Amino acid sequence: MGKLVLPNLQGKQMGQVIVTLTVTNRIDQVLAQRGFISPEEVRSCILDNVLVDTGATLLCLPASTLRRKFR
Repeated sequence: MGKLVLPNLQGKQMGQVIVTLTVTNRIDQVLAQRGFISPEEVRSCILDNVLVDTGATLLCLPASTLRRKFR
């Protein structure tokens, strides 16, 4: 079996995408669409300087961020 060789990209910016991101609670969003809660009750937050994977289809956030931002 061959050895996996990873390039040394330390200190380089290649491929890094840093954005301001608005995160919305999907369950709240669906409840508002169905009329169970008002649109004003949908919880969301804005996160600055977020490193994103442009090929990702799902989002994973640390629990500490969720607790701090969605209260």
